[in-house]
Amino acid sequence: HSGEYFLEAIDNNGCEVYGSVDVTVNPKPNAQIVHNDLCEGDDIQLSGFPSTMLRYEWIGPDGFSAVTQNVVRENSEQSMAGTYFLVVENEYNCIDTSSIEQFVYPNPVAEFSNTQPCAGLAMNFTNESQGANQWFWQFGNGQSAISENPDPVTYMNAQEYTVSLEVMNEYYCRDTVSHVVSSYPVPTANFDIDN
Repeated sequence: HSGEYFLEAIDNNGCEVYGSVDVTVNPKPNAQIVHNDLCEGDDIQLSGFPSTMLRYEWIGPDGFSAVTQNVVRENSEQSMAGTYFLVVENEYNCIDTSSIEQFVYPNPVAEFSNTQPCAGLAMNFTNESQGANQWFWQFGNGQSAISENPDPVTYMNAQEYTVSLEVMNEYYCRDTVSHVVSSYPVPTANFDIDN
């Protein structure tokens, strides 16, 4: 604790000496890290606290280091996941450290294929996505579905429709794919009868 400390010393001959000293115990910083777990491709954003330190020193996975209070690692990859360490130093040269485990979750991959029937017949969609556990389909004609493999969709006209599939995994990471689909036109029968 800070304060004035007194010392009394007595030697073997009984001689006494008195002294005092003022002691100041400077406060130690309390290093803290604010972060969010995220999906591949998102930016890793780390903030060090307290905000009035003389020095911030970061060390992390994949050879990462930085010397600013707030750091950003753009376009995250799996290799950037792991333990990040922060060293802070205050104006009294007192040091503290903190660490966090940063997760970078994998993204699902959205993909599908479809049949190409004649207009007025059912078009089948096959989900070819990977790493997803939720699916949201939009078929370009006002219809939608929230199943892995949707029921067939019937397009009455032989025109182009943009179909999109958004997928999500257990980490709430997302991916979307869109394809233009169309049906074949229905042939028109035309004939003449001769007498």
